[in-house]
Amino acid sequence: MANIPLPSNIVFTRSGDSLFENVTIWGNTNLTGKVTSTATSNTDSSTTLVTKGYVDKSTLHINVKDFGAKGDGVTDDYASITAAITAAAGQVLVFPNGVYRISKQIFFKESNSIIRGEGEVTIKSMDGIHGTIGCVGIGNPYEATEAYNGGWKNYPPTTNLILENIKIDYNRSRWFIDIPADAPTVAGRWVSCALSIANAQYITVRNCRITDGKRQSIDITCPAGKYDYPDDSDDGRPGTLIEMIKMPSQPVDVNGDAIFGAQFITIDNCIAEGSGDDVIATHWCSNVLIKNSLFQYTSGKGSSSNTNCIELDDGSRNITVDNCTAYNGMGGIEVKGHPPQPSPYNIIISNTRIINCADSFENHHTDWEERVDGKLSNAWNQLLNSWYDVDGSGNVTAKNWEGTESVADGTKTEFYYTWNDSDVTNDNQIGVYINNTLQTSGYTVQRSSKKVTFATAPNNNKVIRIDRITPYSNTGFFSWNFPNDDITSSSDIQVFLDDTNGTEVEVTSGITIDFASKGVTFSTPPQNTRVRIRRAFFRLSPDTEFECYTYNGESPLARGLTYSNIQIIAPQQRYSIGSGGKKNYLGTSRTFEIGGFREVNLQNFYISDGKNDSGAFLDGYRPTQGLVTFEVSDNSFFCKNHGYKIGEPVRFENIQPADGSTGIVEMSTNYWVKEIVSSDRFKITSEWRKVQEIRPEYDPAAAAEVAVNASGTAMLNVLSTGMFHIRDGVKSLSIDGVSIEGFGRIEGTYDSDRVMSPQAINIVSSTRGALFVNNYRSNDGPIKVVDGTGSWQYTGHISNVYAYQSNGSTINVQPIDSTNKNLSFSNITIVGYPAGRKWATNGPCIDVISERPTSAYSNSAGAGSMMTNKTTGQILTKVSDRSDNNFLNLTACAWVHFSGSQSVGTNIALKSENNVKQVDKTASGTYTVILDDYLTFNNNNDILVFGSQPSGPAYCALPTVDTNGNCSFEVTTFNVSGTANNPSSIRVLVYGRPL
Repeated sequence: MANIPLPSNIVFTRSGDSLFENVTIWGNTNLTGKVTSTATSNTDSSTTLVTKGYVDKSTLHINVKDFGAKGDGVTDDYASITAAITAAAGQVLVFPNGVYRISKQIFFKESNSIIRGEGEVTIKSMDGIHGTIGCVGIGNPYEATEAYNGGWKNYPPTTNLILENIKIDYNRSRWFIDIPADAPTVAGRWVSCALSIANAQYITVRNCRITDGKRQSIDITCPAGKYDYPDDSDDGRPGTLIEMIKMPSQPVDVNGDAIFGAQFITIDNCIAEGSGDDVIATHWCSNVLIKNSLFQYTSGKGSSSNTNCIELDDGSRNITVDNCTAYNGMGGIEVKGHPPQPSPYNIIISNTRIINCADSFENHHTDWEERVDGKLSNAWNQLLNSWYDVDGSGNVTAKNWEGTESVADGTKTEFYYTWNDSDVTNDNQIGVYINNTLQTSGYTVQRSSKKVTFATAPNNNKVIRIDRITPYSNTGFFSWNFPNDDITSSSDIQVFLDDTNGTEVEVTSGITIDFASKGVTFSTPPQNTRVRIRRAFFRLSPDTEFECYTYNGESPLARGLTYSNIQIIAPQQRYSIGSGGKKNYLGTSRTFEIGGFREVNLQNFYISDGKNDSGAFLDGYRPTQGLVTFEVSDNSFFCKNHGYKIGEPVRFENIQPADGSTGIVEMSTNYWVKEIVSSDRFKITSEWRKVQEIRPEYDPAAAAEVAVNASGTAMLNVLSTGMFHIRDGVKSLSIDGVSIEGFGRIEGTYDSDRVMSPQAINIVSSTRGALFVNNYRSNDGPIKVVDGTGSWQYTGHISNVYAYQSNGSTINVQPIDSTNKNLSFSNITIVGYPAGRKWATNGPCIDVISERPTSAYSNSAGAGSMMTNKTTGQILTKVSDRSDNNFLNLTACAWVHFSGSQSVGTNIALKSENNVKQVDKTASGTYTVILDDYLTFNNNNDILVFGSQPSGPAYCALPTVDTNGNCSFEVTTFNVSGTANNPSSIRVLVYGRPL
C-alpha cells in the first residue's frame, strides 16, 4: 500500500488503465476527469474522499472531445455534444479551444451543471440550415402542441445551470434561407434565436458572446410564446375583446394552468449583438438580472423598425438591468406590452448608457392607455365605453366604433356582425373594412341575417370589420358594444351627458337600461351633447389566479418603472433590412417616450448630442450630426467627423440648395453610404442591397453613386417629437434630474427650420394623472423646455429649471409653453432668449426668472431679469448686475384691451384702457403700445409687460424708455402654427415702478 502525497488540482486524462491502487490522498486536492478507485482511505478532513464506485461529481470535468466532438470548424458536432451533455448531468462539461459546428439546436437541459469554454470556444450553426432552427437553448424542451394540451407538465424546468466563456454564433448566412415544409415543431419561443432560455430557473450566463440571432440573440422566455385559445373563434389577433378579457400574466394551457417560463435568470458580463430583431429580450419571465453587459447592432430583419438592443416585453416581471450599454440599434431600450398581452412591471434600469440609437428609450402598453377618446382599439373604448355625439338636429354619430371584427382565413367569404342595426335603413349605412380600409365594392350586405358576403375570399390574416358609417336619427336609444355577460344590475352601467362646458354629468333618471338589447333609452332624446355609456370597471382573467381589474381602460399591470443614472448619447439615423425587402426607419424621433404606465420614477438623465465628446471616434461612436453640405462639382457630401460606415442610412431633411434649385438628383428620402472618402466626406447610393454586407448582392463598388447637381446644405437626425415624449394615460410620473447638452440648433445662430429637437419635455393632452419635473438643466438644448398641450387632462408641477442659449437673439418661440391650467411652474430661469420670448402658460407661475440676451452670460440672472412671486404677490426686477440680490417691487400701473382685427394705422380704437396714451397698428399682427406721458420711468429695468390673446401667443418686446422717461413697446401676435394673426381681442398688462 502506497501513501503518495499529490499537489492540488490533479487532472486524470487516461481512461481504461489502472493508474494507482490503494492510494491515500491528503491535502487540498481536487480530482477531475474520469476517475475510478479500487479501495478507499482518508487521512484528514481537508482531503477529497475517493471511494470505490464514487467520485464527488462537483469536481468532475467532462470533455466534449471524449465523446467525439472535433471543434475543427467543419465537422458537424451536434451528436457528440448532445451525448456529452447527457453524460455530464450534474457535472462540469468542458469545451476545449475550437469552433464546434452544429446542424441542429443543442439544449443544455441537465440540471445542476456547469457548461464551460476553455480558450477561444465557439458553437456555431452549420451553413445552409434554415432560419427556424435555433442555435443553443437552455431549458427542458418540448413540442409546441404539448404546451397547450397540458403536456408541458411532464418536462420539469432545468435548474441550477451555469454557462460561461463560450461564443454562440447563430450564423447570419442562414437568415435568407427558405424554411422547408418539414421544419421542426419545437415550442415557438426556442426557435430562430442564438440563445433561448425557457422552461428554466436559477440560470447564470456569464462571460459569453452571443451573435446574429435571426430573431433575438438572447431570449429569456416561456416555451409557449404568446398564448392562444383554440376554442375561441375570434382569437388569434391581438386586441380582440375575448383576448383582452383573458389577459393573463403567463401563457396558459387548455386547462387554464399557467405554463412555466423562466425564473431567476442572470446575464453577467456578456456581449450580445447583430440580431434580426432584438439583441436581448424577455418574455413571460420573472426575477431576471441583466448586468455588466453590452448589447449592440440590430438590423430590423426580424421585425422591421421595432428592433431594440434591450427589450423587456410581454409578461416580464421584476426585471433589473444594471451597468449595461445599448449601442447602435434601431431602438436602445424598449419596455412594452402588445395587446392583449400583459405589460412588464416592476422594472429597474440603472447605470446604463444608450449610444447611437434612433429611438433611445420607449415605454408603452399598446391599447391600454386610460380614457383616450377616439382611439378605436383602446381598451377604454373596447371594454368599458360607448359614446355618441348628438347635434342640434338630432343626428347621432358613433364616436367609438360599434363594429364586429373577424380574421379572414383565406377561404371564408361570409362574415357576420352582432350590433343593433334596427335604425339602419339602407345598405349604404353599413361600412365594410379590410384592415381599416373602407371597401366600396366586392361584397353584398344582407341586413336580415346581419351578414356580409364577399365575392372573393379576403386574404389570410386580413382583419374584417363591419360597422356603421353614417349618422342616424336620434330616437333616444343608444346601444353599447362592450361585453356585459358578467353583470345583471343597472347599477353596473353608468350613463353620462356632457354639459355646455364639456364636463361629464351622470344621468340617474329619465333613462331605461335594457341588458338584453345592450341599450339605454332616454324618455326625452338628448340633443347638442355627447352621450356616454360605460362600465365602472372590468374584471380581467376572471376566476383564475391572474384575476385583476381595469378602471377607466388603464392597464392593470403597466406600473412600477424605476430608471436612474441613464445616459443617452448621440441618437442616430438607423436602417432596417426588412424581411424580403427594404423597410426603412431611419429618423431619430425622440430620446425617451412613455405611454400607459403609472408609478414611474426617473432620476438623473443625461442626454447629449456627443459633439463635445472629443474621444467619440476613438470610442467607436459618432456625435449626432446636424449639417451636411454638398457641392455641384463633387458627388461627395461633407459632414465634419461624420463617422459613417458603408451601408448606413442617410436621410436629408430641410434641403436648402444654394441657388434655389432642386438640389440632388432623385432626392427622395432615403440613401445609404456607398463610399467613405475621408473622415469628413462620404458618397451615397440608392442601391441599398449592394451596400449591406449581410446580403448576397453586397458589392459597394458596383453600387451607383447619387450625383449632386446643385450646391447647398441639408439636415440630418431631427428629433421630431422632443426629448421626453409623455402621452396616452401616463399617471404618477416623476422626473428628477435632467441635463441636456446640445440639440437646440445645428450650428451658429438659431434657425427655426434647423433645430435637431424642438422640445425637451413634450406633454401630450392624452396624458393623465399627476406628473412632476424637478431639476432640469439644458445648455443650448431644445428651444422649448416644456410644451404642454390640453387644458385640464393632467395635473403637475415643473420646478427648478435652468435653460441657457448661447446665441438666441433670433429665437421665435417661447421656452415654456403650456395650455394646461393644471400645470404649474416654479423657480424657472431662462437665459439668452429675446425679450418677449419668455413663457406662455395657463397655469400658475411661482418664481419665474427670464434674462434678456446680452453680450455676456453667466449661470445666474442678470440686470433686467424679472421674476413673479405668486406667494408674496410681488412682481420683481433686478436692479443692477448678476451679483446684486436687490430686487425692486413692481406694481400694476397700466393696462389696455383692444381688437387686433382693425386696419393698419395710428391711434386705433381701444375697448378699455388705464394709463395708456394710444395703440398703433404698424403691420398685420404687430402693434405699438404707448403709455401716458405722465407715467415716467428711470429705465426699462423698471418695467415688465404681459400680453394675451384667445388664439395664440401675444409677445411683448422689451420696452423703450426715451429721454423724458416715457415708455412704449411692441406687441406681436401669432396663431398656434406661428403665423402672424389679427385676433379679435388683445389684452396687455404693465407692471412697473414709475418715478
